[in-house]
Amino acid sequence: MSIKITITGEPGCGKTTVAKLLQESLQIEYYSTGAMQRQIAASKNLTTLEYNKLAESDRSIDDEIDSLTQRIGQEKERFIFDSRLAWHFMPYSLKVFVTCLPAVAAARVYGQERIGESFVSKENAMNLLRERYFSENNRFLKYYNASLNNLSNYDLVVDSSVLDAKSIAALIVNELTTDGCLLHPISLVSPRSLQPSQEIRSVSEEALESLTRHPEYQEIPVTVCRVDGNWTILDGHKRCALALKQGKTHLRCRLAGQEDEIYRSGMTFRSFVRGAVTKARIYDWEDAFGFRFQG
Repeated sequence: MSIKITITGEPGCGKTTVAKLLQESLQIEYYSTGAMQRQIAASKNLTTLEYNKLAESDRSIDDEIDSLTQRIGQEKERFIFDSRLAWHFMPYSLKVFVTCLPAVAAARVYGQERIGESFVSKENAMNLLRERYFSENNRFLKYYNASLNNLSNYDLVVDSSVLDAKSIAALIVNELTTDGCLLHPISLVSPRSLQPSQEIRSVSEEALESLTRHPEYQEIPVTVCRVDGNWTILDGHKRCALALKQGKTHLRCRLAGQEDEIYRSGMTFRSFVRGAVTKARIYDWEDAFGFRFQG
């Protein structure tokens, strides 16, 4: 059976670990452009960020890797490709994107030993990760008109903020059909990553009890948006609340849009989140369900 998976994600999301676990679980080959890039950067005595900056003005740096990526996609039948842009060259692949709340990603990479990367603090790690990611995204927009952070490009989006890599890999395998594909695009997001856009009083105990008696409603995806790396509930607060009470690790979500895309009546998702996600609503939500947002 042919299985062609391309996996990418945000810095610090753990995608490489997830990819290697999927390789082992599915018994397929593993490829990585990240390893190639780090080796090239080290050979030129460049940091990863310096390498990305240089690649913005020197197309030949990417061309060699692009050619190899396309050849693997055409010649191989069972593989996972850990790459920022392999999904763009392999539109027929299962395109997976792994996200992580910015603060969680920074905490993960701070203190890690990586070729060409070092951080003096978690805040420094967050800033440099963001700079590196946007440098790469700018380069890919310029050369390929392809945006890394446009989540509509992917078949499966998985939030890794709460679970470890082994659990994330298991979630991905569980979503695969016998053909190694998905029936339709979906996002799997931890309820602890979903910010409320309504008052907590809109979620009554009576409503949650009623929802418990109707499991078919629990399966309806929660409608969400994403702005600056953070997820916000648009519709489905009760389903998210019940998931938190039941200790569920992930919810099936439908991404309505992100960043500066138009939400409704000329309002962008960013503007909506800025007005609807208040500290008071966040604190009330945290107190009601006994946890703290990590974003």
